[in-house]
Amino acid sequence: MKVVKKLLRFLVKNYFITIFLGVIISIFLFISYRNIFSKPTYLYAKIKMNQGSWWASTQRPSLWFINSLKKELKDKKINKNSNIELLSVTYYPWYGTSQYDVFLVVKLTVSKLKNSDSYSYQRSTIGVGGPIDIELTNNQFSGTIIEISKKPIVNKYVEKTVYLQKYYAYRWESESINIGDRFNNGEENILEIIDKQIIEGTTLFTNPVGNEVRDRLIIKVKMKLKLIENKYVFGEEQLLVPGQTISLTTKDFIYEDFKVFKIE
Repeated sequence: MKVVKKLLRFLVKNYFITIFLGVIISIFLFISYRNIFSKPTYLYAKIKMNQGSWWASTQRPSLWFINSLKKELKDKKINKNSNIELLSVTYYPWYGTSQYDVFLVVKLTVSKLKNSDSYSYQRSTIGVGGPIDIELTNNQFSGTIIEISKKPIVNKYVEKTVYLQKYYAYRWESESINIGDRFNNGEENILEIIDKQIIEGTTLFTNPVGNEVRDRLIIKVKMKLKLIENKYVFGEEQLLVPGQTISLTTKDFIYEDFKVFKIE
């Protein structure tokens, strides 16, 4: 009891210390209560990897970076206590190059801004079209948010048969295309060559190694497409309409200068 009385006298005489300790204890109790009883707020976001602005034209990542992301995706424990969880990685070759358009789906721990329907992540307001900086266990990069949802984001596809054609195709192109050839976007097969038709040409074309006849080439492709506002989209951004030139890559071939002429 004597010790308690001495402590009380000390606190009364040194009321500045008492107030300071009271503030510290209040903050500690508030943080403890928030961490124990308050539920975190989550948002799901789809992100396109780039410099961080939708209009920025930057170098796209190579396969080695994609493989690093896929390793993080497999190890679920690395993001257990983080404010971000990597849920999926999909990618599409950029016009036959060794670079890729990469799209990520992530789960973010966010804060709701007062008197607003907006949210912040890592003290920065986020929204569709806005930049976001991502830091995983072994990867750091920037990107542009292309979709935000309070519910898990699920890719929904419609399966269509798409006919592509190319006039004046080289003979080696016709011979290199294989029925059954596919493309996998990192999650599933979304493209398969199911038929090809070669209409032999009669016009001679001159080149440095001699004259050759080129063919008209028609390819029948089974594709999983997204239906956005009554328009078909391959991947996340490549619009498919008759007359549209399309770039595709499969395991065995790079399709260049092919045009869509029918979707059914």
